[in-house]
Amino acid sequence: MPLQVAREVTTMTQFKLVEPEDSKKRTYRTDLDVYAYIRFSTMEQVKNSLQSKKMQDTRMSEKLQRIGWIPDRIRVKDKDEGISAQKGTDVRTDLADIYKAMKDGLCGAIAAYDASRLWRDRDHVFYNDFIMKIKKYNVPVILHNKTYWPDVKSDMESLREEFRYAQKQLEQNYEKANPARQEAVLSGSYGGHCIPMGFVIVGDKGAKKYAIYEPHAKLIRWLFKRYRQLNGNLGRLGRELVAADFHCPDFDRDALRAMGADVPHVGLIHDAKGYR
Repeated sequence: MPLQVAREVTTMTQFKLVEPEDSKKRTYRTDLDVYAYIRFSTMEQVKNSLQSKKMQDTRMSEKLQRIGWIPDRIRVKDKDEGISAQKGTDVRTDLADIYKAMKDGLCGAIAAYDASRLWRDRDHVFYNDFIMKIKKYNVPVILHNKTYWPDVKSDMESLREEFRYAQKQLEQNYEKANPARQEAVLSGSYGGHCIPMGFVIVGDKGAKKYAIYEPHAKLIRWLFKRYRQLNGNLGRLGRELVAADFHCPDFDRDALRAMGADVPHVGLIHDAKGYR
């Protein structure tokens, strides 16, 4: 093996991944718990992003262990799923727990994949209060690409910019993405949400639309007719459906294939008998 290649191989085998901020100048309080905060804005994101969530969770846990925390010291806080980052600690109980841990001197650090997991704050009140608290209690914030130290002015300014950018992203989504989705829905196209029973989605990306799936559609028509026969008595209809163990059957994959459709994401609970 040539000498240069041998040196390169030796260098590669000795290489160890560490975070740029993991320097000897800084010491993490690994004797205290680190709180890993995981949050998705909507329940739809929670359902559709489980793999992404698990990947982010795993990567963050690996990073925290590389820093020096043992698994028992990593407190995963993920019960605020489905709650907007624009909500305060009166609604986000996991975040409230983290605030209390800081106050009680039990929090060694706060970890989140990015700033948007913590705050998207239109009025800039919540995240500025958050920065004040981490400075007061000397708690660093660990994001996927950087640690923000509370006693470093430039770090706090950078973290503040991260929160501002997270809010700007949300505003751009409202101003551009949501109107585009609404226009698609109003024009009869698929807008990226749960599929109502009785339909499937066909078409290529950018031109997706609804198509009637008859095995379910005939049951949905019957439901509306029976509801009308009962003079709009929803409670009675519900009791009848429970007594009959009413289900929409599983999708026929051969029928879907013939339509050019996949099994859609629907909101009903699935069990051994189909969609309840």
